[in-house]
Amino acid sequence: MRQFLVVLACVISSTKAAQFLQLTDFHLDREYSAQSGVIADKCHTQAGVAGSALGQFGDYACDPPETLIRSTLDAAKKIIPNPDFIFWTGDNIPHIDDYNESYVETTLQSVSDIIDSTYPNANVLPVFGNHDYAPSNAFPDQNCSLYNLMYNMWRHWIGTDSRETFLKGGYYKYSAPNNVVVLALNTNLYYKFNKAIPTFVNPNDPADQFKFMTDTLNAAEAQHQTVHETFLKGGYYKYSAPNNVVVLALNTNLYYKFNKAIPTFVNPNDPADQFKFMTDTLNAAEAQHQTVHVIAHIAPGVFERTPNFTWMLPQYNQRFIDITVRYASTIKWMLFGHHHTDTFHIVKDPATNNPVQVYLMAPAVTPWFSSLEGAGSNNPAFRVFDYNINTHELFDAKTYYIDLNELNKNSSAQWQLEYSMSQTYGINAINARTMNDVLNKLKTDNGVLMKYIEYNSVRWNYAMPLGRFRTAQLCALENPDFAGYDVCMKNGASVMITHSLLPMTQHSHSAASVDENAFPFRALISIQSEYAICCNVLQDVDRVALIRAIKRLRTRITGVLCNCTTAQTIR
Repeated sequence: MRQFLVVLACVISSTKAAQFLQLTDFHLDREYSAQSGVIADKCHTQAGVAGSALGQFGDYACDPPETLIRSTLDAAKKIIPNPDFIFWTGDNIPHIDDYNESYVETTLQSVSDIIDSTYPNANVLPVFGNHDYAPSNAFPDQNCSLYNLMYNMWRHWIGTDSRETFLKGGYYKYSAPNNVVVLALNTNLYYKFNKAIPTFVNPNDPADQFKFMTDTLNAAEAQHQTVHETFLKGGYYKYSAPNNVVVLALNTNLYYKFNKAIPTFVNPNDPADQFKFMTDTLNAAEAQHQTVHVIAHIAPGVFERTPNFTWMLPQYNQRFIDITVRYASTIKWMLFGHHHTDTFHIVKDPATNNPVQVYLMAPAVTPWFSSLEGAGSNNPAFRVFDYNINTHELFDAKTYYIDLNELNKNSSAQWQLEYSMSQTYGINAINARTMNDVLNKLKTDNGVLMKYIEYNSVRWNYAMPLGRFRTAQLCALENPDFAGYDVCMKNGASVMITHSLLPMTQHSHSAASVDENAFPFRALISIQSEYAICCNVLQDVDRVALIRAIKRLRTRITGVLCNCTTAQTIR
């Protein structure tokens, strides 16, 4: 997945309600073959291997073809024809190996063209995902050829003022109408798998992005703005919109723990100076009473479906949270992707333990199956937000989805409203306080928790999690800081529901036909809840046939562990 953050700030004089659209994690695979794809090889054709007839719009095991991307945009256009903004939060390259920069450029151009042709006059604010680089998870903290290529591709959207920071680290600031600032951040810099981390020039603040955040937020706070971030230095940028609004679009991929470029960081303390960019922007926004919104790919915190699986390196994760707390009164919206799931994280002020911010993660378009323990697939989805243009208060988030099996059976199948966040959880606004109330309901009411679990995977193969998987879900929602998460997991009983569980019925809107009497499928029927299957006993079995069989089981399978014989897939 790719990581990128945007902070948006705005104050609008009109009283009418407005809407914006969030699209995330397309993972377009131009080699997907519906005619003869080999499921074990990412649904690609393979010389000498007989493939299968797959769905025209994709398969739950793989990343999707262009037909699903176009179906998504066509549906979005019908549902929200004139959004105020389109926040495009990254990860457009498929989960494949050995692709080069030209492949990244061509794929990003393809997705950009589809969005541009569908919404030719829209305010589109893109951010990088951790896969949107060659090689994947290798975001540098200084100017590079891909930052230049993407700036030239996207400058008609993000503007020329964002050039310096975008080239430095892929982040930027966008100033929108009505005193709103959006920070688009490259949080991929902070990803713990960022292979470029050893090369950071300033490891304390890669690409100076933290400084950028604080400078922008200080300015917005002073000017009563709301903020979103910037691009060229490190793939981040700031977009200044009318009416005192700032959007920060951040490259949080810099902070990803799998970022291969970390050893090369010029400034490992602040990769690409993005933290400085954040604080400078937020200081200015604070001083000018601006409103700031932040968008990025990877959010701080822990993946809710896999116990103890973190995204960012610890120092970057905590610094980002600290900035969030410091400028909580200036930052309004914080929108992310990367998880492929529908979830959120509550940020609390450690001094008061009061909720001050909420990170909102939207579900993915790709249905790709993750072999991370407890993870899996999802149905394709996108999200529409309703907000008050005077106060910038979010009052609803509506998720629209399509059942992939139904779409493959009938190309005329309609995308549907999956759920309304305000109606489902009985809230009249989406903010730190109301979402903390939702969290408390999840911890004490099985019925509410079951609805959250259903929507977490966009109605794919959902069932009530048990044991440490249940604890991990709730601990991740409440503790984006690693120390708090660790304490929560150790004291898991304190967040467990004490009354009886719901019946453990496996739900699937996407059941596939398989031979459940064949080995190993008949053996799975007797597997207990919280049992993991190891690939070394399944090495002769088609992986996706197994996935499809699991969908039909009545018992809860928490994960398929493949690291016993092969490397575990990383998002």
